[in-house]
Amino acid sequence: MRSNRLVGGAFLLMLGLIGCAQQGSRVADQTTRRRVVLISIDTCRADRLSSYGFPQDTTPNLDALSKDGVRFSAASTAAPITRPAR
Repeated sequence: MRSNRLVGGAFLLMLGLIGCAQQGSRVADQTTRRRVVLISIDTCRADRLSSYGFPQDTTPNLDALSKDGVRFSAASTAAPITRPAR
């Protein structure tokens, strides 16, 4: 049952990506392409991360990433527990 859901979800994702492609569109060259790094941490409070204003230097590596990147200050979740939230 679970494998059917995974296959169905992958199929819908594939259809969505195909539907987003425009006919005749070109892939951006290396100078304009952006890189995305998504970091997902289980059971971590934003108010304890120094990049979100905590006074102690708790996360120097994440701070270095967020200094040159985009950091989201507001996010929402579908559930307060990990598995359905991801």
